[in-house]
Amino acid sequence: MLGTLVQSFVLVLIGSGQGFFMAFGVYLFSFRSLDESILGLLRMAVGDFDYSELQGAQPVLGPLMFWVYIFLVFFVLMSMFIALIAEAFEDCRKGLEKLGATFVEIELTHHH
Repeated sequence: MLGTLVQSFVLVLIGSGQGFFMAFGVYLFSFRSLDESILGLLRMAVGDFDYSELQGAQPVLGPLMFWVYIFLVFFVLMSMFIALIAEAFEDCRKGLEKLGATFVEIELTHHH
């Protein structure tokens, strides 16, 4: 599952990098080459971006490409990451059960 997640992220990153390079490479310095576009998209994924710059360069295509990229990275890939974590947790739980370990639920209460 981890390999699928990495492959999906690389595919989205390279594909989006090519798209952003073709759409904004002439207009924006941060997308002047494929390498710079990919680095710009990685920065965009962590919140370092100038939305108005994209919108100013391409009034329709800028916002559209931005929101498609953000949707793919944050919703699709993060959902895959959460599923990977949940699967690993379940595998650990089953492994512990095979060893005879039991889980005890502890209810935490607030005492005054």
